[in-house]
Amino acid sequence: MDNLISASFVPSNLNIEYISSFGPPDSKQRIKMIASVLEKQVGAQYYVKEGHNLWPSKQKKTSDAKWLRSKLEGM
Repeated sequence: MDNLISASFVPSNLNIEYISSFGPPDSKQRIKMIASVLEKQVGAQYYVKEGHNLWPSKQKKTSDAKWLRSKLEGM
């Protein structure tokens, strides 16, 4: 996850605008945007209940978003 926050190289011109919209590397803006994307994905998985085959994915996204939000507190 730290690599995603710190990345400055965009390998394709096809998604450079989207990646740029997340803000500069290592910025609060980028961390907030990544956390927001993960939280939206979790929200879209409203139907996933414990035991469902997508449960581990939903839990990982939830924990990653929490970790990102906690990282903001230390900045």
